[in-house]
Amino acid sequence: MRRLPTVLIVLIVLLLPLSLAGAQSGALMDHILQEPHLSVAEAAYLVGLASGKLSETGDTQGTILLQTLGWSESSNDPTRAVTAAQYAWLLAQSFPLPRGLWAWMFPGPRYSYRDLVFRGFFPRQGDPDALLTGGEAIQILTKVLESLPGGRT
Repeated sequence: MRRLPTVLIVLIVLLLPLSLAGAQSGALMDHILQEPHLSVAEAAYLVGLASGKLSETGDTQGTILLQTLGWSESSNDPTRAVTAAQYAWLLAQSFPLPRGLWAWMFPGPRYSYRDLVFRGFFPRQGDPDALLTGGEAIQILTKVLESLPGGRT
């Protein structure tokens, strides 16, 4: 019985910083979920944050992440809506997902999308050129994270 207060104090000390860290991105997550289409910058934020390649505070880190992954700013305006194939390519570059033969030989959005459809992350009847909503992107990202060993990278 004496261990119960000690365990509760330890849990509170460990979980309190996690609850405060999520408060920063709450407004942004609400914005992402309410938008009719996910933008390139929002996709980079979601995937970068989930993969650990981006911190919650850095707005400029999103563009640096896109440049690191080979997305030049000239062809990808950060406010432009992202397609399912582009989101699949961003996921494939950010997480250690298994790749098929064609994605290995010809890396790019087309075969990354096909691989992720095959693995069940995207719907089979989906269109690679379809624009994603924030909710769809979060659902796909959740499936990807659940498929990884330990739930994360």
